[in-house]
Amino acid sequence: MKTTVPHYYKNFTCIADKCKHTCCAGWEIDIDDYTYNIYKNHKGVLQSRFEKNISTNGDAPHFVLDKNERCPFLNERNLCDIYLELGEESLCQICTDHPRFRNYFSDRTETGLGLCCEAAAELILKSEEKFHLTDIENDGFSDDSTPEETEFFAVRSEIFEILTNRSISFSERCEKILTKLKIAGYSADFNALFSDLEYMEENVSEIIFKNGKTKISDIYKEQLCAYFIYRHLSEAPFDGLLKERTFFALISAEAIEKMCKTSEFTEIAECARIYSSEIEYSEENTEKILNRIKKMLDN
Repeated sequence: MKTTVPHYYKNFTCIADKCKHTCCAGWEIDIDDYTYNIYKNHKGVLQSRFEKNISTNGDAPHFVLDKNERCPFLNERNLCDIYLELGEESLCQICTDHPRFRNYFSDRTETGLGLCCEAAAELILKSEEKFHLTDIENDGFSDDSTPEETEFFAVRSEIFEILTNRSISFSERCEKILTKLKIAGYSADFNALFSDLEYMEENVSEIIFKNGKTKISDIYKEQLCAYFIYRHLSEAPFDGLLKERTFFALISAEAIEKMCKTSEFTEIAECARIYSSEIEYSEENTEKILNRIKKMLDN
């Protein structure tokens, strides 16, 4: 089995306490069984805190967030006390992995960095190389790709080739991709697609898709679109939603542009992070949008 990653993957580094939007707050943090046993049997300095701040109610053990929805082991310096006291090897799997995601195929695991992480968002957007994949591990043992996967990889490669053709404008590339997939036209009713969604932060609905006048560079849109294609098309061989997922990737780049009040890099990166956190990291929101796109394309 081999592990495949985007070209920028190895350059990622967590910025820890320098992060303005810590990943240790705002959502439930599940604890895998292996790590839970470590915490449950710990007899050291954190024993009482583990006993007090871990709940086993529900589907999986998880940390009990404080009144500000912060992990109880996230200290005032925005550093993890478990990491500081017990070392990185004692972190639960989700904390070790984040912001990494994995998509599994018969002959490979594709790993990437989630755009909801501000460090990852900056790394992705700052990359000037054309998006491409590289293998970082290969043990030589894997099953052959299924016919569906083989066809998918071929189509996705063609999509990436069109997307990274910088001799034409980004809008022309989008049109060529949609034409290849036999999708007529390239327009979307953002109010219809993004209405009635669930947002984690109250003010998000006031800033998403309310501006619409700022233009960001083609290379930023290219990198954003490449990210969404790489992450979200992976389910296409299994659910048959290649067209819908591709359209979602294209409109996601456009949606982030619509969110921006200025063309400053920090603004673009922050809007990308917000969109990722509120839209693509919500399975419910993503499913709603894909269903709406399917109805739109079927008509």
